[in-house]
Amino acid sequence: MKLLKIIFIFILFLTFSNGNSFNGHKIYLKKLRNNCGLSAYAFTSKYTQKEWKDFFRKGTFEEKILEICPKLKKDKLEEINLQDIFDFAYKYAKDSHNVPF
Repeated sequence: MKLLKIIFIFILFLTFSNGNSFNGHKIYLKKLRNNCGLSAYAFTSKYTQKEWKDFFRKGTFEEKILEICPKLKKDKLEEINLQDIFDFAYKYAKDSHNVPF
């Protein structure tokens, strides 16, 4: 029973320690959409899942956001949880067949 509790807590920790596409969508709508001038769908469908993942792993994800959203100030982007934005972009990427609500 104790082992089961430990496993449950570990899974819960993993769930909340990573980014969240739902939070990323909310962040996009509140903080990025006006500066990007794009709908959530237009933003995420700029690239495929592989491309989004490569940008994030290589550390160029922030640069890509600034390219897509030229009005966005870099200091405003630093206030945002990029992991959540990445999860949002990845989940609704061009080749994902998902559409943000």
